[in-house]
Amino acid sequence: MKSYISDKTALFIGSSYMLEQCLLISLKKFKKIYLVSDDKRLVKKFKKKITLLTFSKIKLRKFDFLFSILNETIISEKILKNISHNSINFHDGPLPKYAGLYSSTWAILNNEKTHGLCWHEIENVIDGGKIYEKLTFKIREYFSAYNIDVMSSFLGIKLFKTILNKLQKNNLKGYSQNLKLRTYYGHKHFKKVPNYGFLNLDKNYKENYKIFRALNFSSQKKNKICHPKLLTSKEPFIIKNIQIENRFNLNNYKKRQILLIEKNFLIIKCKNKLLKITVDKLIKNFKKKSLPEINKKKCLKYFKYGIN
Repeated sequence: MKSYISDKTALFIGSSYMLEQCLLISLKKFKKIYLVSDDKRLVKKFKKKITLLTFSKIKLRKFDFLFSILNETIISEKILKNISHNSINFHDGPLPKYAGLYSSTWAILNNEKTHGLCWHEIENVIDGGKIYEKLTFKIREYFSAYNIDVMSSFLGIKLFKTILNKLQKNNLKGYSQNLKLRTYYGHKHFKKVPNYGFLNLDKNYKENYKIFRALNFSSQKKNKICHPKLLTSKEPFIIKNIQIENRFNLNNYKKRQILLIEKNFLIIKCKNKLLKITVDKLIKNFKKKSLPEINKKKCLKYFKYGIN
């Protein structure tokens, strides 16, 4: 039996390892595949196998299917009108909850026990189209945003195979979201990250570790929301890791007291634990807003929670 999509074209937009895997799965399934991506590694790998385009060029072409995978650019209505069949987006959140950006971060900050991912139709409402495939999974207590993102991508690739099989049989069906249950997190919510990402050593380990987990991403993912930070009396540092330190007697030290300082880590007491905090780098040009969430006025508010 002939595949329904064997004589159809597909446009892929996005970046990342997940897009790479979806492209590999799709090769030879469609008549022709096009790619729009700023991922130089992907472009280099697929430049001889598929046709590379830019956003300006796809506005002038027509395609049968569109797949948006970890794509941060909102796809215009003009482009969507050029798609004759389905325009499908991967979202790393359990729609209708956690639409928008950095869903894994907000799930951790909101103390969620589960998270999810889905493939849905692209419509006028951002992340609001009918859902084709969806999965949920448990958030373990040690999961960071990075761990959740990896899990979402892995399961998303698995669901992409299911969607492709249904498309080949011309049997892809979805269901409408209940938008009354919708929650959305956009750029304006970034400022709602607790303490602008600074540890508060007057609070317990669990609260501080939650901030670190929520803002800890892969080095391949640009952190545009907020960085986990430790504030000293002079400068803030970006945090690379946090561990509980058990080599010393907790009761012998006061809150915010430093026990040990090495080249790239220090041991310090918060409300109920001794913490080994590995720092990545000093945030230079503190007064010049070197990070999106940083400015002198905001930081001064949290000096009392840092190290004297």
